Amino acid sequence: MNYLVSEYPINIRQACKSLNLEKSSYYYQPQRKEDAELIVCLNELSEKHPSYGFKKMFHSLRNQGFGWNHKKVYRVYKKLGLNLTRKRRRNSQYMHYYYYFKMIRSLSFTQRKGVFIRRLSYNCSKK
Repeated sequence: MNYLVSEYPINIRQACKSLNLEKSSYYYQPQRKEDAELIVCLNELSEKHPSYGFKKMFHSLRNQGFGWNHKKVYRVYKKLGLNLTRKRRRNSQYMHYYYYFKMIRSLSFTQRKGVFIRRLSYNCSKK
């Protein structure tokens, strides 16, 4: 763009039109992301409350009067590596499968033939 304006007797509007570029795109200056204050606040919160997840941290920042939106806070939160690993809870609803397959493993091949699954219960017929 600067080459066209300096070498040929045309103005910026005409140069943008010849390149099919909007004039606003030529003048666009990206804004720098200033995250220093947010980083300090998140680090302080994570030291005070290590068990807090993203939602609690975000709401406590809001309660302190900061106006950052959730997308910015989450981006910095992930960049700092503050994501908590969740413990998976064993669901007792499916524990009967565990015991059922444990029982099947203990049977011999001929005994396994008599085992039938119906709905969520098991029936082991002995021969």
